[in-house]
Amino acid sequence: MSTRPPARFEDIAFAELRVGKPYRTSYELGLDLVAAFRAAAAPGRNQIPHVGELVPPAVYSTFRPMFEALGGRMEQGTIHTHQSVTVATPPARAGDVLDVEVTVVRAEETADRRRLVEVATEYRHEGRRVCSTRSRYLWGFSAAREDER
Repeated sequence: MSTRPPARFEDIAFAELRVGKPYRTSYELGLDLVAAFRAAAAPGRNQIPHVGELVPPAVYSTFRPMFEALGGRMEQGTIHTHQSVTVATPPARAGDVLDVEVTVVRAEETADRRRLVEVATEYRHEGRRVCSTRSRYLWGFSAAREDER
């Protein structure tokens, strides 16, 4: 969806997750990115945004800022089970470059060996929160583990 070159991310093992540690990156709401999200939401309409236009909430439905902040992706076999998104008023605008902070707020293995992970992500523009998300995962759930092979 972006003109940026595709990134190659390695899996992050469950044991490498650090609860409470903030990880940071930036997320540019470039015109091409906003146009791609608009086109996905409303095919056939004029999708060309202008700098300063409000962005659709769908721009936060991406894993890329999380992957960039953490320096990797979820382990293969991870299942995304829940996500809540809160968009502030006024929202971000096309052309904004957002500061992103990703924090693993929970990472625990249950008695039945499920690895539960919860991640909070804050998007800010010039210090003002424009969006926050909270996501839950079953980390590496459907992948075979080393000790099970």
